[in-house]
Amino acid sequence: MLINELVSFLESNFDCIKKSITQNEKIESLILNTKTREIFKSEKIGFIALKGKEDPLEKYLDEILKIKPLLIIADVECNYQNIPKNINFIVIKDLKENLDKVLKYFYSIKMEDFNIFGVTGTNGKTTITTLLHKVFFQLNDLIFKSTLIGTIKYIIGNKIILESSTSTIPLTTPDICTIYYLLNLSKKENVKNIFMEVSSHSLDQDRIKGIEFKITSFTNLSRDHLDYHKTMKNYFEAKKKLFTQYKSTFKIINKINKYGKILYNEIKDAITFSLRVKEQKPETTSFLLSFTDPITNKKVKEIIETDLLGRYNLENLATVFITSYLLIHYLLTVENKKEIMEKIKNILRHSSTLLEDTGRLEKIHNHPFVFIDYAHTPDALKNSLKTLSEFGKRLVNSRLILVFGAGGNRDQSKRKLMGKVASKIADIIIITSDNPRNEDPLTICQQIQQGIDKNKKEVMVELDRKEAIKKAISIAKKNDIILIAGKGHEKYQIIGNKIIPFSDKEFSLEILKQVTIEPTIT
Repeated sequence: MLINELVSFLESNFDCIKKSITQNEKIESLILNTKTREIFKSEKIGFIALKGKEDPLEKYLDEILKIKPLLIIADVECNYQNIPKNINFIVIKDLKENLDKVLKYFYSIKMEDFNIFGVTGTNGKTTITTLLHKVFFQLNDLIFKSTLIGTIKYIIGNKIILESSTSTIPLTTPDICTIYYLLNLSKKENVKNIFMEVSSHSLDQDRIKGIEFKITSFTNLSRDHLDYHKTMKNYFEAKKKLFTQYKSTFKIINKINKYGKILYNEIKDAITFSLRVKEQKPETTSFLLSFTDPITNKKVKEIIETDLLGRYNLENLATVFITSYLLIHYLLTVENKKEIMEKIKNILRHSSTLLEDTGRLEKIHNHPFVFIDYAHTPDALKNSLKTLSEFGKRLVNSRLILVFGAGGNRDQSKRKLMGKVASKIADIIIITSDNPRNEDPLTICQQIQQGIDKNKKEVMVELDRKEAIKKAISIAKKNDIILIAGKGHEKYQIIGNKIIPFSDKEFSLEILKQVTIEPTIT
């Protein structure tokens, strides 16, 4: 879009305070944060300046000028006097409140062209969106092409736009400019289905403003992010916005948990479900899923088989199946609906393969059984440990060895609670560094120790995460289970202000190749 065309739209629809336009060049994308620059492949960009805690035109002006914006669109609250005279700019009143309208116009985005699925909750978002994206990819038809926007990566079809690495750490839900840019790329690739993780931060900060959903989903809520939200009430109210402030054709709420029940009672037209385990084999679990079709009001009952471990994963799969059901029956024009749903059930039988490299209770080795997991909250850690404890009961003389820590510059109140959970379930505990950031790693470990039973004997502190993993592997016997928790998919460790290359999975596999495992004594 030419600068003059965009400026004309802004002047016609909003209160324009000042402008200086000397060139009429073509702009291909609008960017809100210089740190997201590499997502936007074009050199022809415009910069959006909004004042939050800081004024970007004061603190980051040099960085902004380095990316050579062809136009700066600034909110009136920003110090636009700092903009050099050779830069095109326009100053708008109430820009933040109207930014979604600007982006929809700029990219010619029509919400009715998409089937956007948004999922929120403390745990389960990545598992659900990843499974949906992988399932629809395996259906192998243009109508099922999808975009994934989440914690680990942003993908359009099978093209990775951004993934977690030492140089880039995707936000669970990106800023509003990036979201609309990804929708524009999806439109260009004829992708209608968007599977998006929606974080509490993004809801609180209006990052998804203007998005209209076909399906929204709530997984669960437990203690996390209280460094930001301060109270569980505030945290819940932020999550609830997805269902009270945004359009959604269908709403799915897991009311098996406390906050799900509260939300379900407030949202009268929501779909919920029940599930019952039918059969549990060493490698698979089958369960009966029941829910009511929101259009026909008929009861739907399906037996689903999966190789995923844990009750919480059955709940995640329930949301995946119901979302797929709604898309196939009511949102996509497809024939052979029953046949497609059977295909989906067959694909879900091998869900663990679909979740490889996500670090969600991912088994990377047998004998000893080594799992890596992203669990970094008390509830997530409890779920993973309980699941592996149950798994251990199928083995002879199996011990559960836990390696974990807690992130620095994050909610400190959960550390003691995580220690308490570990103390109750794990047999051997090795406390180590996670991403300490700018906190003292030893202090973090000591705060975790406060929750551990003082009578528990096999508890160690090893600040070096590599040495902690080595220790766990060195003491493990053939039937033992090792859970390395907290970082999951991450391929880095944040120490101070440095992002250091490190992968729990890669390092563990490297060490496992070097050791001889003692047999379990029966």
